Amino acid sequence: MLLSNLLRFKLITSLSPIIITLLLCFSHIVNASPHQASHKMNQHAPIGVMGDHMHMKGEWMFSYRRMTMTMEDNLRGDQAISANGILSLGYEMAPLKMNTTMDMLGAMYAPSDKLTLMVMVNYLEKEMDSTMDMGMGM
Repeated sequence: MLLSNLLRFKLITSLSPIIITLLLCFSHIVNASPHQASHKMNQHAPIGVMGDHMHMKGEWMFSYRRMTMTMEDNLRGDQAISANGILSLGYEMAPLKMNTTMDMLGAMYAPSDKLTLMVMVNYLEKEMDSTMDMGMGM
């Protein structure tokens, strides 16, 4: 049976701390190998830059990212415009506010020193408040 969006969101939100903890513990165990003694964290780009490095054979890396964004207010060109102003232009609907949340789980594995494979899955949720033109005439 397919899960509702609300149930999926609750599941991801409740499991996020557990997933992060497991990923941190597992990556510590994997990176404890002796050939990693000279490896330093500052050899990689910031976490927002993906695919910037290669791994050594047999090495794993996991990542979890949660991004949120809220948008309010409307612009017409570089000028602010109200929701009523948008409706007065002939549009049937005007946005008021939008929230977006994205959870991303990534994994990297190196089957050899010259090849690193990467996979990433995400869950995206958007919520928008809007108003509609309920006028009877044109």
